[in-house]
Amino acid sequence: MNNKNKDKNINYITYEMFVENAKRQKEAFEKHPAKAVYDEVIRLLGKK
Repeated sequence: MNNKNKDKNINYITYEMFVENAKRQKEAFEKHPAKAVYDEVIRLLGKK
């Protein structure tokens, strides 16, 4: 495997890990008790 293909594979794996981590963080936030507070703050900020 040449370096160009190796770099593409590493970049793809890094991207896959990033996407998976983002999904897990979003799911965790959806279940977090403070989500209602954050939603209210965002709603109030949007009124200004």
